[in-house]
Amino acid sequence: MILVMNSTIFLAVYGRLVTKWRVTALSDSHVQARGKLERLFVYFAEPLILNTYAAALGGLIAWIIVVERYDVVIAFPIYIGLKVLSVALIGAPVHEEQISALRAAGIFLIVLGAAIVSRA
Repeated sequence: MILVMNSTIFLAVYGRLVTKWRVTALSDSHVQARGKLERLFVYFAEPLILNTYAAALGGLIAWIIVVERYDVVIAFPIYIGLKVLSVALIGAPVHEEQISALRAAGIFLIVLGAAIVSRA
């Protein structure tokens, strides 16, 4: 199941990390001085942020294939657990964010819960 789910997870993680990267870069520049609505327009006009929406569509198509083959009560917790773990492990060093002991424990509990659900 995890092999089938890889494309869904990859596309979701890609979308989260690229969105964070571009929003951070844009908000550090000229966008900060604008109003909230105007900032949203700037963000949505960013080609890489638009690209993440295409990735989300690809992830949705892959998810349809996953739920066609597996029960959603098993597939969804595994998807969430692996996505949280992937975003944390990749996002922390890429975006220079810290993972405190409490955050690490929370991530561990989410992954543990997904592992338990997948065995049930």
